[in-house]
Amino acid sequence: MALADTFGISGGDYSPWAWPLYAVSALAGLVLIIGVVVGAIRRRPTAATR
Repeated sequence: MALADTFGISGGDYSPWAWPLYAVSALAGLVLIIGVVVGAIRRRPTAATR
């Protein structure tokens, strides 16, 4: 923020690569959540293994 204050700019990201990076990050987060849920379901004991 000090750089934005010094040069009188907003400090926002104006790169053309910003939106693709946000999309990849959101997709990675979604895959992580799905992986955790699937892993928890697979580790749950079934009636045959009790």
